Amino acid sequence: MTFALMQHCAAMFERKTRCPGILDSKKAVSKLQTACESAFKTLSRASTATIMCDGVYEGMDLNVSISRPRLEMLCSSSIKEARAFITDFCSSNDVVDVDVVLAAGNVCEMPAIKSLISSLFPNVNNRGNASIAVDEAVVIGCAMHASWMMQNGMHKVQNPKSCYAPPVSEDVTQLCPFDLSVAYDNVGESSSSSDKNSSSLFSAVSLVEMGAPLPAHAVKTIDLSAAATSTSCSALMLRQINVGAGDAASNMTAVDLARIGITEEQRSK
Repeated sequence: MTFALMQHCAAMFERKTRCPGILDSKKAVSKLQTACESAFKTLSRASTATIMCDGVYEGMDLNVSISRPRLEMLCSSSIKEARAFITDFCSSNDVVDVDVVLAAGNVCEMPAIKSLISSLFPNVNNRGNASIAVDEAVVIGCAMHASWMMQNGMHKVQNPKSCYAPPVSEDVTQLCPFDLSVAYDNVGESSSSSDKNSSSLFSAVSLVEMGAPLPAHAVKTIDLSAAATSTSCSALMLRQINVGAGDAASNMTAVDLARIGITEEQRSK
């Protein structure tokens, strides 16, 4: 329905400005779609609405007035398709007794849609709680249904093959399976490998967090002066820590403290 209104506005704009191709511009289509969606909200409560877009295409403005009967005429084909879809769904699924009908969305506030629902479900008088918005009622109902399923042990899928699994695309973004961090270790001290992974490990700096999209680029500044001045070592070893993957550690490179401006006198203090 929104696209039908967009086509009408584009036709009126091209007729007035003699400038075709407004629907070929992505920027113009985005502006026009937002304005048309706002017009649906207005026409659900008022008889007329004005669709305005400043500089929508080639620096020209769009200003189209539309009435509710005109909008219903533009959306008549969509309304007929909706009627046919609901009728076929109810007949194919043997839907006979309907207790509550909730119509959510700006389009459902139009008189044509309300009359459509009344004609399809004439015996249903329950339209929901008036104190709760329809959109919120749908969300609350889904949450309550999910809670009921979990309490009754129905949240587990009995047949995984029955679930729809979208095909894997080559463009799917891969995520980092663990928290990738870098830590500095004392090279000068003679200790076992187990001690180096525990007691002699000074600090860790997170580079790539778990779940970050790959490939990832991270730049972090590591302050080695505090650790270097607290020991008499001549170099520090950078270690890669994969948190979440067994906390595996691997040596990366040794940093000569003299090359980063830390003298032997400072290290002995």
